[in-house]
Amino acid sequence: MAATTIFLYLVGAVLAVIAYRRPRGTYSRALRLAFGQLVQTFPRVILALIAAGFIAEIVPGRLIAGWLDADSGFAGVAVASLIGAVIPGGPSLAIPMAAVLFKAGAGTPQMVALVTAWSVFAIHRILGNEVPLVGWRFTLVRLVSAGWAPLLCGLAAGLIAGIGPA
Repeated sequence: MAATTIFLYLVGAVLAVIAYRRPRGTYSRALRLAFGQLVQTFPRVILALIAAGFIAEIVPGRLIAGWLDADSGFAGVAVASLIGAVIPGGPSLAIPMAAVLFKAGAGTPQMVALVTAWSVFAIHRILGNEVPLVGWRFTLVRLVSAGWAPLLCGLAAGLIAGIGPA
């Protein structure tokens, strides 16, 4: 069992004990909320993992090797950044997709850039949430000011992973 899984179980157990000791039904309300989240999230995670499996089989390994492997350098980081920006959906789709690409041969810097671009520039969130709520001006300022993030994170990941400059 992974250390992170053990850590999550411990945090859950501590929080359950704290909620149980609180008065007036805190524990039962917490269980109802958790169950509601499980019912909402579980089908999405299952579908995302199935989609990631299909992506792994459909995307040819040589395509990944040519565009996203560690040898693709800065161009691969840039391509991964573009891919990350257009991945729809939440983390239950984006992270398994990145994992599938990584296992198929994508480089560490490229996948760091992909996940960073997805978290900073997801087009569906920009158009569906950000622009309607805060407007184009704020959105453009944010995009221009954070535009370097996926590229810089990918380059830094290459240095940290010992791959050298991406």
